[in-house]
Amino acid sequence: MSFSQVFDDFSVPVDLLYLKAKFKGKQHIQGLTTILTELGRIRLHGINENETDQIKTVWLTRSTSIKGQVDKSTKFRDMLLKKFFKNEALQEDDNAYRKCVEEYLPCITATELSTFAEKLKTSCSCSIIATSRGHLPVLDLRNAVDCVNCLEEAGNIVPWVEEDTPCATIVSTLPKPGTITQNKFFDAAGVHELHLSNGMIISYKQIDSEVDQTTYRGFAYGGLSEVPEPQYYSCKLSFPLGSKIGLFGHKPRVFKSLVRERDASVGIVHDIYERMFFGECGSLVDLETSMQMVYQLFSSNKTCSREEFEEELETLLNTNARDRNMEKAVKAILCDFLYGNSFCREAKCEDIRAIDLKVACEYLNRCFKDPSAFHVLIVSNLEYEVALPLILQYLGGIERPSEPVFHYDPKMLKEVPVQFPSALRRDIFQVPLKGDCCRVDVIFPFTSKIESQVKDSYFLKCATGLLNSIFFNCLRHEQGKVYKLDVFQSYSRQKPSSTEDVRGEIIVMFACFPSDYDLLINLVVDEFVRLQNEGFTDEEVQCICQCQQKDDKENTFKTIWWLQFLSRYYQSFPTIDLDAAFLMEVASRHEGYADKSSMNSAIRRMFHLPCNSNYVVHILEPEEDSAEDSEAEAEAEAEAD
Repeated sequence: MSFSQVFDDFSVPVDLLYLKAKFKGKQHIQGLTTILTELGRIRLHGINENETDQIKTVWLTRSTSIKGQVDKSTKFRDMLLKKFFKNEALQEDDNAYRKCVEEYLPCITATELSTFAEKLKTSCSCSIIATSRGHLPVLDLRNAVDCVNCLEEAGNIVPWVEEDTPCATIVSTLPKPGTITQNKFFDAAGVHELHLSNGMIISYKQIDSEVDQTTYRGFAYGGLSEVPEPQYYSCKLSFPLGSKIGLFGHKPRVFKSLVRERDASVGIVHDIYERMFFGECGSLVDLETSMQMVYQLFSSNKTCSREEFEEELETLLNTNARDRNMEKAVKAILCDFLYGNSFCREAKCEDIRAIDLKVACEYLNRCFKDPSAFHVLIVSNLEYEVALPLILQYLGGIERPSEPVFHYDPKMLKEVPVQFPSALRRDIFQVPLKGDCCRVDVIFPFTSKIESQVKDSYFLKCATGLLNSIFFNCLRHEQGKVYKLDVFQSYSRQKPSSTEDVRGEIIVMFACFPSDYDLLINLVVDEFVRLQNEGFTDEEVQCICQCQQKDDKENTFKTIWWLQFLSRYYQSFPTIDLDAAFLMEVASRHEGYADKSSMNSAIRRMFHLPCNSNYVVHILEPEEDSAEDSEAEAEAEAEAD
């Protein structure tokens, strides 16, 4: 009998319920007070039935959607084959969980949930653990708990005010369907190209997929490079602000109740040279909901009161502040490091506070106003004839303004100045990292000629996988000095063009101790130089090419591959038709990793030769007081225990 079996016989399992939250700065006490107040509100006033129904509907919808995708997926098919031919156990954990959700979730009532909150009282074997960079007195935590308990005992916690749902549908009045002014079918690519009466262009690709899924992306030229510099942050942050105040004609809380039974989502994003909306959905009914959301995006007027603006501004300060978010800080430093400190840098706290509400709302409304500026790419397993009525109803039904709004010629876009690295460069930045490890980025710039861009893109996929394996073997297996390693490619912020070369970088990122990064950087550079001189081996090329070809063959049946291909075609100002571009894509895909000689030629042609004459090193190492902060956090946690 093992020790674990003896231990199990004499142990009693204990269920642990915990709530976890993160707070900015020194707002731990305020955050703890908020959590305890909400629990007290539930115990005093209960949970709203409508809110409970919304949550249960969302869970059931997700469960049904996931179940349908798993039942039709190749993974589930392979599991069944192993079960019957190899007598392997069938993993049913996820399936059992879904059955449990579908069977018991509808039976749960708001009263039961409210009763459950009784188990979350601070007087019932409750432990509060708080960690902070600075000193956090235990007395302050106790006072916060006592204050909320007194409010709850006196019944002085008010209930939530429920918002009214003004209508039961996303679109109150159906728009007049648009018409098709031009229709073309590309046989080799299998793509329908439609020009609608309101000027919008639709490219529809039907794929053979057993999973109900529709993915789409609409893009228009004219992004942040066209914005005057004084208004840059007001315009840039209008997109996250709009997501908070409501993009589809309803407040987010109300809108969530309207789409709670639908598997559909729509988002917006803008870049330096373009703005986009994107979305995905499941069945035909979900597609209608998704198209209604796009219609509302163009037709509704996005407004925000001063009170709502102040509230969301505080949220943006918490989530987007460069000096308080490590991920944002790394991204911003790397951007400044590679391309110069242009006005397109990440927002700081003072930039967020200077947002002009009027400018932000006006810019957001104008970005999605003119349908004639947009080209929409749709990839779906639904038949074209089935989806067409919804496309004409909601996308074709968007009214075209009397005058063009944000309608830019892609060849006349304002170009953001980009300063590419031209020599050796190594900079060290001290940032508040946890622990004593540092992050290192070794960056090798490359140039892809216009005549071989498609072929080079497939080479980069193979090269990235090979370099990842080679560097991992060198730094981890031979040296044992890295804790994390990744190799990835990145393209520069260049203006879209069909005549200019494309520039980018291969980035080798790893984490190590500060005392080791000099040795490891030299190893990475020396290994890259060796590959340029000696080339890849036959075994390496054959292995990675077989894996990549298999992935690419499977990707042609996936929505994301077709979206990327269509985006690349339409945004490069094509001089050939789509069928020819598709056949060229297939041919270039095989040429991109044909043999060892082409791979070795590409690594010499695209990168500086030798690469040790032009590369960039970007080091993030912990501040001197980071260790002291970590010790302070440990002491605070021990004191809380």
